[in-house]
Amino acid sequence: MGKRAKKDFENLSWFDLESWAGSKIVSRGKSYQRGKAVRELAITDSGELVAWVDGSTTYVTKVSLDKGDLSSFCSCSYYGACKHAVAVILEYLDCIENGKDVPIAGKDDERLILAESDTDDSDDDLYDTDYENDDAGAGVARASKEPGVHGYLQGKSKEELLSLVNGVMARHPEVREELDFKSRIAQGKPSALIKTVAKEIAKASSEPGWRNHWKHTGFTPDYSRVQSGLQKLLDEGHADEVVGLGEKLFPPELHRLNSQMMKERLVAR
Repeated sequence: MGKRAKKDFENLSWFDLESWAGSKIVSRGKSYQRGKAVRELAITDSGELVAWVDGSTTYVTKVSLDKGDLSSFCSCSYYGACKHAVAVILEYLDCIENGKDVPIAGKDDERLILAESDTDDSDDDLYDTDYENDDAGAGVARASKEPGVHGYLQGKSKEELLSLVNGVMARHPEVREELDFKSRIAQGKPSALIKTVAKEIAKASSEPGWRNHWKHTGFTPDYSRVQSGLQKLLDEGHADEVVGLGEKLFPPELHRLNSQMMKERLVAR
């Protein structure tokens, strides 16, 4: 089953991950994976990934991929695809890329037992500080993870779901902005996608990042949508357009410096 999992998960693209979890969650998941937060990764007999993931505490995370559809369980309080699940997928892909063996999880694996027994009955008031500063996760409590939410949504008609989404967008502008971005990059037209990415670059670059290490404060621009758009262009074979957009990521001062260095090298010859 490990070979099947390898084949299935290797077919995932960055766009697949962002369509499942959202660009911000994928970006944070990548940071977790790079920070060595994923421990004791294993594969079940049925081809699921399971691991411990370190955050504000240690979480049990399990990820499944069935006929191209991703799903996950995590003991964190975030409803839906979380950054811990994304980190597990990226850790697995990193192991495959680097030829590292991923062990098979036994049926008595503690994490599988915890995942199956976690009914969330007594944790309705928990708030996961690991998501305290996440825009997408703020205010999303463990209670939202209960099956009742799925049942509520599944019982709605298409028109009722659209009305519900419109209401959420009206109350939360960041949701409208995210959905608008997804709709634009899903159109498939290179010209429209290039304009969208250029707009996101300008938006992300409008305020420079900064960090005060003494006060532990700062601001880091969010380039996750830029990354998503550039990856979509690469996936569709528009490498030249990616290079052109990449130049917009560097400030004019750096362009002038590079030009000056090139001139000096030519004179030296």
